[in-house]
Amino acid sequence: KPAFDFYLRHGQQLWPGARLVFHGLPDPGKELPTVPANAIGLVNRDDFGGTLDLARRLQPDARRILVVSGVSPLDLELQQRARQMVPNVAGAAAVEFVSGWPLTELLDRLATEPADTIVFYLSQFRDREGHPYLPREVLRAMSNVSAAPIYGLFETYVGSGVAAGSMEFYADR
Repeated sequence: KPAFDFYLRHGQQLWPGARLVFHGLPDPGKELPTVPANAIGLVNRDDFGGTLDLARRLQPDARRILVVSGVSPLDLELQQRARQMVPNVAGAAAVEFVSGWPLTELLDRLATEPADTIVFYLSQFRDREGHPYLPREVLRAMSNVSAAPIYGLFETYVGSGVAAGSMEFYADR
């Protein structure tokens, strides 16, 4: 998104006539971003509600929802949207957010979660100590220790330990 915004502000001055190709703009919610006529790309559609509805159907007796994210700008944006959405669809399940925990602490915590917990992994590009991560590597490590299934939003998590999620598949677009 910062690169997209930079292009909107300065693109014509710096690269007159250049075509913009973009990928992965964060889900804007109800209002689509203004896309220049000479641009093509993908805007993510993050289906928080659909993913949690799916998790609730697969785990109808779940008493807890644990939402895991990091503290990079993208992590925090996803977390903010999850904080708005998750409590509304949690039903009677208790909701807890775990944000920015260093990987060893996060894994220790997940190892103690019961199998009937819904673990909703958003992303973790950075922890609170500033350590960088690739979200799929964090997911792989989480899935190795978690007795509870892990749900996610992104196609790139498939094959890395996510059990399910309501996701867009880029090949379909």
